[in-house]
Amino acid sequence: MEGAGLYPSSRNLKTSALIVHGLNDDNVKTKHFELMYDALKKAGQDVKLYLHQGDHVYPAAMSRGYGITANGQDFYDLLNTWLTHYLYGVDNHVESLPAVLAQNNYDPSKWTSYDNWKSSQRLFLNASSKRLEETISSDYAAAGVEIANRNETVSKASSKANLTFVSDVTEDTTIKGHIPVHFKAALAKGQGKNFQINALLVDVADEDFDVVGNGSVKQDKTADAFWMGSNLSNLSVAEYETIKTKYKVIAKGWINLANPESGYDSASSRNSIEPRWENTTITRFISNQISIQLRKVTS
Repeated sequence: MEGAGLYPSSRNLKTSALIVHGLNDDNVKTKHFELMYDALKKAGQDVKLYLHQGDHVYPAAMSRGYGITANGQDFYDLLNTWLTHYLYGVDNHVESLPAVLAQNNYDPSKWTSYDNWKSSQRLFLNASSKRLEETISSDYAAAGVEIANRNETVSKASSKANLTFVSDVTEDTTIKGHIPVHFKAALAKGQGKNFQINALLVDVADEDFDVVGNGSVKQDKTADAFWMGSNLSNLSVAEYETIKTKYKVIAKGWINLANPESGYDSASSRNSIEPRWENTTITRFISNQISIQLRKVTS
């Protein structure tokens, strides 16, 4: 369909939306819900964000036997409040909920309210090298990078297959909104149609710090405390588990250099090119593996 995508039809959206997303989801990215959020806002609809620290999972994870709570309220209770207002007109002030409710990534018992997903402030991180140009290879094996441990390996140092840049952070920093990465690239040799460049934004430190890991929960759960309603058995209430680590991937994304204009709008992927080493320089940004690190500085 010509111009297919979410934005062209946003004017036809006539519904409120409670958008739920797991911030440790390795499949669906924050940019995906941001597109929905922006489209609903553009259409003048009431839209809220519920951002938990799980992975690709619903806050009521029936297949896993647990659900989570936010500020003492389980998710289905919140959902019931939302639906009774917008479907049955019950005056329960659900529209006064914060625009964004986000779970803390180092203390899952804490939730923070924000009045907008966007931020009026910007944090610029400049990546620089002593050399004007750097060359990396796609041969991970030759560079000694194992795929299974790739994120951890590239977070530590550069290799023949990756570039790692470090920017010191001297105070606690909350990152909100999208994360663009700007770079220029050209082929060192050869040609083809599949040249993926990956980028990671990583929180690193010299000492271990606590952070929610891959979205797993603590073994100690509160049985039957998560209301399911009807004749369904209640779930246990669980809390996401923190781990001790020296690195945590905040965001990641990729782009194919053969399609530098491709974005999240499907129509943008039509203008592919054939990169050639002798004359091609590509400038592009990607939202959200080059590894850029935020390093915690401890006294």
